[in-house]
Amino acid sequence: MSKGDKQSAVVDMAIAALTEYAANAQELDAWEAQHLRSALGAIYTDFFSLSLQEIALALAPPEERAPGWAQRFPKEIPTVHQFQTAFDQVRYRPVNGI
Repeated sequence: MSKGDKQSAVVDMAIAALTEYAANAQELDAWEAQHLRSALGAIYTDFFSLSLQEIALALAPPEERAPGWAQRFPKEIPTVHQFQTAFDQVRYRPVNGI
C-alpha cells in the first residue's frame, strides 16, 4: 500500500467518524478534539499508524478514557465542521516516497 493510499484510508476513517457526529448534531469534547489534533499531526509527518491510533482514541467511550483527562487537555475545541475541513485538506496533501 502506498503512502497516498494509507493517507486516504486514515482520512476516510476520520471523516466517517466526524460525519457521524455531524449527523447526530454532536460536537466534540476536549478528549476527542485533542486526539483528532494529534491524528492530523501524525498524518502530516507520515505516521499513518499513529494517526489511526489517535482516531481510535478519539472514539473511545468516556468510561475507557484516562482518569483526569479533562484537566490535561486544552479547553479550546474546534468544531466538527472545522475538523472535517482540516481532514479534507490533508486528503490532497502530496506525500513523498512510496
